[in-house]
Amino acid sequence: MAEKNQSQSQGGLLNAKKVAELLGIRPWMVYQLVKRGELPTVRIGSRIVRFRLESIEDWITEREAASLSRSPTACLNPGNDEPSDDRAGTRLHYL
Repeated sequence: MAEKNQSQSQGGLLNAKKVAELLGIRPWMVYQLVKRGELPTVRIGSRIVRFRLESIEDWITEREAASLSRSPTACLNPGNDEPSDDRAGTRLHYL
């Protein structure tokens, strides 16, 4: 709670280190997500990147919803119970 109040007093902006702590990942991974356009950012100049706490929380909620809506059988071929390797275009065979 104190962390949230501190970020709100700074305009609600977090740096990559704080976002990494929030997500449980390393700061360099945060920058990779930014580079791929996956995380919502606030640009300050050309090099400084900050994050709104509310935007990151929304992003987390969206990711949760997306992972819950995925079918557990998405990797199976329709009408077939064996998983397939889409990259090679061949079926995987398990012993």
